[in-house]
Amino acid sequence: EAVAALLAEARRLLPRVRLGLGCMRPHGPYRAALDVLAVQAGVNGIVSPARTALQEAEQRGLQVLQTRECCVFA
Repeated sequence: EAVAALLAEARRLLPRVRLGLGCMRPHGPYRAALDVLAVQAGVNGIVSPARTALQEAEQRGLQVLQTRECCVFA
């Protein structure tokens, strides 16, 4: 919840900045929960998103683009 709150605050303070969630986060239930919260908070990009995040993005009518470069270069 603290990470999701931080992402939401970043989006609020920086509405025009591209926010991304990189690959250095745990897999499993933590990732599944965090990735959905990141979509809800308005994060623009998620590296290797959990299926739940893709479903959340689809339900919100967001366009999902898949790329193959390291997120540090995006």
